[in-house]
Amino acid sequence: RNTDMGAFAHSDMMLHYLPSKDILFAVHLPWVYYDTDEEQGQAFGDLGIVAKYQFFRRDKHGSTFRMVAKSLQTFGTGKALEQEGISEGVYQNYLGVVAGYESLKLGVIQELGHSNREAGKGQELHYKLGVGIPLLKPTYPVNQINLHTELHNSWYTDIGDFQVLATQGVQYAIKQFTIEAAYQFPLFSDLPDEYQRNYSWILGGRFVF
Repeated sequence: RNTDMGAFAHSDMMLHYLPSKDILFAVHLPWVYYDTDEEQGQAFGDLGIVAKYQFFRRDKHGSTFRMVAKSLQTFGTGKALEQEGISEGVYQNYLGVVAGYESLKLGVIQELGHSNREAGKGQELHYKLGVGIPLLKPTYPVNQINLHTELHNSWYTDIGDFQVLATQGVQYAIKQFTIEAAYQFPLFSDLPDEYQRNYSWILGGRFVF
């Protein structure tokens, strides 16, 4: 992530466990790199614990619709860098609902949630809308390239500010492996200078076993 305050990188190893088809638990183990005008270095970031429960699912021929309740507990184990999603050094509690539709030609995901922070930007109402389009014909085993676009809307009710981030990415999935890359930038933001972002690169991978 590039900001006027400096550059930040966040490497997050995520371990997922599914005790049943409707329940997921995950641990996020982050490592953070930072380079600002005042200091540079690396450190362990904010530890995250995720729980998800799928409470609705409807499958049709070639499509599915699902709804999931989501909880994210973030512990302030990291350095206070004022960088949301990277390292803030404060406890956060996030509760949300995710609704997703996926077919052979289109995928749409929406998420509405609320985050409560001990300090910093305080209360946040969050809404995300994402659209994914597959470019190849469906095959088994999986061999697919997806383009995806997302809008992240955040209203920080304690300070009365608003932010809209746009993300454009590409994903490649083959068998048990998935890799993806995306570019994120602000469409609108009236946050204070210390919270402003210029752009971010997002890289990720997943292996299912």
